[in-house]
Amino acid sequence: MSANIFCDVVILPNPTLKDAAIAKSRELSEQGSYFTLGGETCVPHVSLYMLQLAVPDLAKAKRVLSKIASETVPLHLEAYRPYRSSGYVDVEYQRFNKFDSLQMDVVDALNSLRNGMYVDEIKRMETAEGLKLENLQQYGYQNIGELFRPHMTFTRLTPGVAFKIDDVTRFSGMFPGLGIFELGDNGTCARSIEIFEFAS
Repeated sequence: MSANIFCDVVILPNPTLKDAAIAKSRELSEQGSYFTLGGETCVPHVSLYMLQLAVPDLAKAKRVLSKIASETVPLHLEAYRPYRSSGYVDVEYQRFNKFDSLQMDVVDALNSLRNGMYVDEIKRMETAEGLKLENLQQYGYQNIGELFRPHMTFTRLTPGVAFKIDDVTRFSGMFPGLGIFELGDNGTCARSIEIFEFAS
């Protein structure tokens, strides 16, 4: 039986926005957190699709993502509000047609390669209803289509820690690339598998 790897397919911010996210993560983490952005194991990102792949299928997944990236121009995302859930602190981004289409291009291209489900998603199915349940059954991931919630997470704070994000608009900016990463603890991008630049 082939080994599986749980992957996060993401878009990646430009260097200025990446640095701003890392700085905010460090600021928040000083109060107590489970991780801090930075380095190669906690890379700032916006997730499009999380799925479990068999290791032998990674090569095909990379070919598919390379083609999608070559046909996609960099995206300018507008941050519009901070959000916190289960300790995770992030900024949410406005959705728009090209952004939604990119997610579905990725999902449609990779879903046939999906090999089972990640244990966290299996647990979510026990209580999920409606569209959440449909997405989990069809895609193995709930935040698809109407439930897409594009966001960039700064950290996961320990219980009881307050947070403050004064100006979310400073986290608006260009996202010039697509990446596939191995997912780490607390939803982090723990290891880069491949990164693809969008078309210029």
